[in-house]
Amino acid sequence: MSSWLPSSIGSDPAVLSKEPDVSGTGYSSEPQSALGRFAETASWVLLAMLLVLSLWWPCDTAIAVAKGESFWHIGLALGVFFFAAILASSVARTVAWQRMSVLWLLIAMVIAWHALVTGYSIGRVNSKNAIYGFWQSTALWCLIPSVAWLARTPERAARLVKLWWVIALFVILWGFWEYAVLQPSQQAQLAKDRIGYLQANNIDPDSSAAVLIVNRIESTEVLSVFALANSYAGFLVALWPLWFGWMLQGLGRSPESRSAVRSGASDANRFSDRAVWLVPLVLVIATALALLLTKSRTAWLATGVATVLAMLLDPILRSDLGRWIKQKPGVFAGLGVMLLGLFGTVYAIDPLIFQEAGKSLAYRMDYWRGAWKLIAEQPLFGFGSLNFQTAYLQVKAITASESPADPHNFLLELAHSGGLVLLGLTVLLMVCLSFFQLRSRLFRSEKLSEPVFSEPVYNEPMGASMRGPKWFWGAAIIASVLVFLFAFFTAGDLELYGTAIVLAGAFAFGVWLTRSPAASASVYLLVKNHPLLFLVSFLGVLVHFLASGGWMFPGTMVSPAIALGLWIAGANWAESTQTLGQPSTLSQPSALGRSKGVLAALAILGLWGWSMAMPWFQAQRAYAAFPKDGKTGRLVLDKAIADKSLPTVDEYFALVTSAPLDPDLARWGMEFSGAVMDSDIPVSEKASWLHQFQQACKFLIERSPKDSTAYADAAVESLRTSIGQTLDTSLTEEMAFRRQGGGPALRGPSASGGARSRGGAARATTTRTIGTQLQEDSLRYYQEATKYAPANAELHLQTAMVAAMLGNWKVCEAKLDQAEEIDRETQHRDRKIEAARIWIPHELAPLLEDRAKSAKKIPEDSSPQWDTFKRLVDRSDSVPGEPVRQMLRSFFNKP
Repeated sequence: MSSWLPSSIGSDPAVLSKEPDVSGTGYSSEPQSALGRFAETASWVLLAMLLVLSLWWPCDTAIAVAKGESFWHIGLALGVFFFAAILASSVARTVAWQRMSVLWLLIAMVIAWHALVTGYSIGRVNSKNAIYGFWQSTALWCLIPSVAWLARTPERAARLVKLWWVIALFVILWGFWEYAVLQPSQQAQLAKDRIGYLQANNIDPDSSAAVLIVNRIESTEVLSVFALANSYAGFLVALWPLWFGWMLQGLGRSPESRSAVRSGASDANRFSDRAVWLVPLVLVIATALALLLTKSRTAWLATGVATVLAMLLDPILRSDLGRWIKQKPGVFAGLGVMLLGLFGTVYAIDPLIFQEAGKSLAYRMDYWRGAWKLIAEQPLFGFGSLNFQTAYLQVKAITASESPADPHNFLLELAHSGGLVLLGLTVLLMVCLSFFQLRSRLFRSEKLSEPVFSEPVYNEPMGASMRGPKWFWGAAIIASVLVFLFAFFTAGDLELYGTAIVLAGAFAFGVWLTRSPAASASVYLLVKNHPLLFLVSFLGVLVHFLASGGWMFPGTMVSPAIALGLWIAGANWAESTQTLGQPSTLSQPSALGRSKGVLAALAILGLWGWSMAMPWFQAQRAYAAFPKDGKTGRLVLDKAIADKSLPTVDEYFALVTSAPLDPDLARWGMEFSGAVMDSDIPVSEKASWLHQFQQACKFLIERSPKDSTAYADAAVESLRTSIGQTLDTSLTEEMAFRRQGGGPALRGPSASGGARSRGGAARATTTRTIGTQLQEDSLRYYQEATKYAPANAELHLQTAMVAAMLGNWKVCEAKLDQAEEIDRETQHRDRKIEAARIWIPHELAPLLEDRAKSAKKIPEDSSPQWDTFKRLVDRSDSVPGEPVRQMLRSFFNKP
């Protein structure tokens, strides 16, 4: 061991021997001002909260990030960066620290270009998605220098690694609880009463959400806290090299170290010594089992690549590998047999994992071909972040299966988001990050000696030297308590029991890591001796992302970002111990040099507040004022109307336009104004709300252009709103009366059921009703939706159905032909008409019957297809696609 390293290695720098005076002037890595010390404390607190939040609520899907669910993740990461920048301006810097400025410049270039293309995308794509995706990516890039600045000594790095591992164990244990307890319980409830189970969880049994939930419950994949098994697998890949190296470090200790412990240590010390290699071994086995249960073949490949890289790149493991193979060939042979046995067991239980690998690759080839087509359309600026699915639907082949949220390849995703320039800058950045002082660490052979723990280590109170900064661990504990309280008040009994058990297990592991001198020393030695494992952790995740999604999402990328930050920080540790007594390694930057990081952080925080935080809070204000019903998903306005708390038209318009780039706020406005139209407010007021409804539909289309989903949502709401106006023509009469220059606004109930008739109102019957106008709007929106999703059979069939309601038989037949063509071309059952669900409001079924009979589409004695269709509509508004197709086709079959 180095002469200055004590036998008891903790996470508190105050307990270690004083850091070397490298400059000869009393140098210390501690902040040189009170502001710097406060900034360091604040950074650690925010980083602890970010870790807990990211690995408990990972937001690992594009939908979650686009909805703004990662808002607090982004805010915490940028807060860490701001305070870490202040800290960096108040500490002395080594030469390695100064060389890092090149890396930070490259990160700034990536962020700047990404900001440029995000600005270019405004008005061309879903701008909210592009902005949220940009900030999510920027927050994770900023986390890398933050970690490098905070972990400027190996003691501080070990502190961060411990918290990372404690939270990671929580995630893994929760995954096993979910797999062994929750999934069997949910599967039993689903098998007993599928519809009842879905309705109890506020899910429409006939909706697409129900299909997703059922598939998730019936699958045998372990997901843990993640939404996708591939995301969880990526998280495990980041952990694997570190826990694998930690296990080898414990198993590879010298016989002298073991004999010293056995001869002079107490029982507690012997147990602690055994736990140093036993705990890592258990963690490696648990991680391997979890990886197998994810069924992610890309993660298995990435894990194998990471293992090989760890053994080849890490100089200590590389030098020990030959010795271990010679000394213990049986152990390695046993490991190989065990690995083959595990894969054999998995194949015996679920052979589809391997048999359908080719099908999975074929799906990815569809994604990649579509991504290349889109990149060729916009090679310089791309389409903005989180907009792949919308754009992919425009070029999706009829024979393709799924419509993914990303291309399942992070290189293609970068090119699609920001063009080839963003791809080139990011690849250059990752190469520079990976090769940062690689040579000096790749061929380094010296290592710290193994600590020998004997009785004197325990003369002071147990763990007094291992507790670390109180604020750091306090923030982590408080965040964990909040997780438990959330489960207590919101989750079911099984989830609550599982949370308590898993938290107890993670807490016990954390206590052992921080209070056991042997455990603290082993983590410190891993960090100090094996920094290359952090690089391997990052590279392993990149291999996984070559054929999987999850790039730049909180739960999947926070671990690789921390690992990369620790890898960069490791260059500073190596220089500190290799250049003792060389004053030239230190320099004090100028005032401008010290302030550059702080100014950059301030600029980023200001831009984030203006472009994301303020619009986000504005939207939340609108959502909170008028929540949705948990069962129907519709806005609850009855109480607001009764309490006269309904906003005026002007107030509503101010809410909808408060975030002018937010399509979700426009969608809320569309639903809100549509619900008001269906309410019991006076007819005279409905005219203004009709205009607001149509304006909200327009806002939605403008804020998410060329988006088939946006057009379809506008179509659905228009058709739904038309129901009330078809059954009650009072608004039509009111509008006709106004056009004729009528007197005071109509307010009383009609003779037709909603408002009383006036002079001139009878002539309204000869004009198009408001209901008909809304139905025509719905058809127009549906036609636009099919234009931007040409391979969607369900959407074409739904459009044909609405056209039939309006008696537009030309459009109906054209869209029906397209739906049938897609059905013939595709080989995927979930994309065929038989898997589709067509929404047909039963209130409008008589309208369809009248139009069909008027056009002599239905025989006088009816038809089997029509009778079947009517029975299905009477039973549910969501009708299977095949009976709808047969009924519509019967309209055009010649007798």
